[in-house]
Amino acid sequence: MSNDTLRGSIDLLRQHHPWPVAKPAVEPNGGPIWFGDDHVKIFSRYLNDQTKVVLELGSFLGRSTLGILAMAPNATVIAVDTWKGSQEHHAPEFAGLLPTLYQTFLVNTWEHRDRLIAVRSDTTDGIAEIAALGIEPDMVYVDAGHGFDEVYLDASNAINCFPKAAIVGDDFTWTSVRDALTALVDNLKVRIGAEGNVWWVSRP
Repeated sequence: MSNDTLRGSIDLLRQHHPWPVAKPAVEPNGGPIWFGDDHVKIFSRYLNDQTKVVLELGSFLGRSTLGILAMAPNATVIAVDTWKGSQEHHAPEFAGLLPTLYQTFLVNTWEHRDRLIAVRSDTTDGIAEIAALGIEPDMVYVDAGHGFDEVYLDASNAINCFPKAAIVGDDFTWTSVRDALTALVDNLKVRIGAEGNVWWVSRP
């Protein structure tokens, strides 16, 4: 895809998912960027000032989104999330966040809205929409639902829809995540590497 064609597809996606004219009237709740040393080490393999597009599956408050924006300073970042919270977020400690989670994400990332597109969708539909526009991310970050089925579906959809993209993900220490990745190895004949909490896909 040429640069002009890519820009046209990104502009079309942006039209489908515009930012509000005014910043939502909620308090910011960003906190520090949600990256450890393992994230920075692995992400630096794929993200730099030449990166054009990054797809993030699961953004929550935008703390990882801000990290990606910083590591890929010239890229368009596409954040796909329902902003309803994953299963683990439906617990008492998150109860106050969920009603305005989407608005809080927008406030936390407001200054980056010129190169951030928030696709409010489940990950399957979001991936399908992006792929249908012909957008090929340089990297896909898988960090949405952490159940076996959710991880398997997100990772396999990313692998199949974006054959040139680097696929990386979070929470390798979760048993459900490791089990899903093991099933990917068996079914899609890919290899999985991991360091700390971060995993990545090596294609045949």
